[in-house]
Amino acid sequence: MLISITDLKALYSEFEDVNDELLKRKLSAIESTIRAYTFNNFQNRQVRSICTAKGKTLTYQKGNWLFRESDTIQLSDNGLNDGLYVISKVTANDIEVDEILYQSDEVLVTKIQYPFEIVEGAINLLRWDVFERDKNEGVASESISRHSVSYVNYDASNTINGYPSKLFGFCTPYMRVKTWKR
Repeated sequence: MLISITDLKALYSEFEDVNDELLKRKLSAIESTIRAYTFNNFQNRQVRSICTAKGKTLTYQKGNWLFRESDTIQLSDNGLNDGLYVISKVTANDIEVDEILYQSDEVLVTKIQYPFEIVEGAINLLRWDVFERDKNEGVASESISRHSVSYVNYDASNTINGYPSKLFGFCTPYMRVKTWKR
């Protein structure tokens, strides 16, 4: 997760009255959108381990063990469990994650680290989604006598997954070239 709901509400008072589950869903969607748009998975490949998976637990096999509670991790090279998870507990040999995993003998676990610019940009996207999205629909332009007012009309040409493309300027330094797998 880009930022915990607790930290979000502590740092940005405008989100205090918004439902936690709604914020979590919207932040997850924004995170996926940023990762897809930039072709950047923001992996810290220096913090990587091979683990077994069962239930909500990942058990250490080899690699380094530098994970902490509330870290976002990416599971890969497994198929069934591939995706992003948040660590809820770390012990000497185990990690507990926020979702139930399929049993697996080997899964690659990599820490995800987002730069501050990405986190702040995501919060701006969240702010727009929660407080501005509904205000931007309706009349595209209006003229009365000599007075004219125009509004932005959001469509496929100026949006990214339903968000205004102008809000994605923060992603530019983190864009990667897309490579195709064969």
